[in-house]
Amino acid sequence: MRLLSGLIPFFLSFFVAAEESPTVPFITTPDEVVQRMLQLAQTRPGDLVVDLGSGDGRIVIAAARAFGARGLGIEIDAGLVEKSRANAVRAGVAERVSFVQGDVLAADPSCAYEPRPGAALVEPARALTYGAEFEPALAWSPAARERVERIPSFVRGVVMQRLEEYARRQGIREITIEMMAEVRSAMPIDFSKRRPFFTEANG
Repeated sequence: MRLLSGLIPFFLSFFVAAEESPTVPFITTPDEVVQRMLQLAQTRPGDLVVDLGSGDGRIVIAAARAFGARGLGIEIDAGLVEKSRANAVRAGVAERVSFVQGDVLAADPSCAYEPRPGAALVEPARALTYGAEFEPALAWSPAARERVERIPSFVRGVVMQRLEEYARRQGIREITIEMMAEVRSAMPIDFSKRRPFFTEANG
């Protein structure tokens, strides 16, 4: 399913003159222009055409009626929303289009977060890569620490991270040599008996 919304505001900018007020006047788009817009967008069945500031609903209705698409219109004027729904019923496409009242220029509540003064910044988690150091967050028994130090340094950090992830899933608070053996036994290849491919000599 494709989402077609980019062309709609682009074309409507030629027919709706913006004012300094938060709203703009509703000016109908000629039907032939609507058809040409939808043709340029290569509208087809299965597409979802979204019209932001849908007015009387003619664009999404035309997309459903002439091109077999589905449509969603978002309009700030409650009267035009009701008119759009009535127009969809008359056009026989009410089951494929819907109209909702809303202000597309309003602030998004999900973007309204502001940290408290003095609060620590939230750092995005970074994926650990081979060769990178890993700072343990759980306790490690001396035997487990000694064993992990024998793992090559380029892969040691990744192994330690995976072991701690496994421990958290199991509700374990300390990495032990027994837990490490348990994890190794679950691996499809036991490298204690089979050397990794990158250590094998050519030929």
